[in-house]
Amino acid sequence: QGAEILLVEDNPINQQIAQELLQRVGLKVDKANNGKEAIAKVKENYYDLILMDIRMPEMDGIEATKRIRGLAQEGKLETEWFATVPIIAMTANAMKTDIAKSSAAGMNEHLSKPVNPQKLYDALDRWISRRSPQPTNSPAIFAVPEQTPEPSLSELDLPGLNINEGVELVGGEWRDYLYILNIFQTSLQECGYDIQAAINEKNWNMALYLVHNLKGSAGNIGGKTVYKSAATMQKELRKENPDAEWLSVKALMLIQEFEQLLESIDTLILLKQDCS
Repeated sequence: QGAEILLVEDNPINQQIAQELLQRVGLKVDKANNGKEAIAKVKENYYDLILMDIRMPEMDGIEATKRIRGLAQEGKLETEWFATVPIIAMTANAMKTDIAKSSAAGMNEHLSKPVNPQKLYDALDRWISRRSPQPTNSPAIFAVPEQTPEPSLSELDLPGLNINEGVELVGGEWRDYLYILNIFQTSLQECGYDIQAAINEKNWNMALYLVHNLKGSAGNIGGKTVYKSAATMQKELRKENPDAEWLSVKALMLIQEFEQLLESIDTLILLKQDCS
């Protein structure tokens, strides 16, 4: 406990969830919004571990990792840290080729998004413990704390929102889950229309960035319907020549699903207030 983590993540919802999970087990968290910020921070500070998103503006996680590893200079002990600090990828890109790219860049491990809290804690155990060896057969340092469920709310059937999954993804804390839902509402209110506009303009890079961002955010709150639709659109947008007509239709469907998700979030927040 007390180890210092650099969290490199551009998505505010993903960033908030990861920060909550890390601080809950006594870790200190510093944040960077992209690869460029991460490199500037590692030049000035010592971290026990780096959690690195892959797809980010300014500079992605692959390039940032290569540059961090490149800061190490043979024979100079003061730069050895750049070669040995554990860097764990956190990304929705879970194909074998993506994992191979992460490894080739110098990353030590690969966690798929949405990140399961216990898998995150297991990775922290492996890599932080290596740098500060624990006694043989010692219990795990990091573990998801037991939480008291709220059955009256967790059993609700709200369109597009898997409440149990969402609560689990923030480590079982209802307070944190509702806080994240509020961030989701305020930061992504116009996201569906922004995606539609980018597609209409055939700005494929912007459309891909927005869809990828929405997919990650929806996945982290249990918004399965929006997550799946965004994932399908992301696959098409990564093609060399995306189908503009198909994407326009999918964007309209995504807007409807997204608005339904926002309504479900509103309902849950109101019900939680009534129960308090």
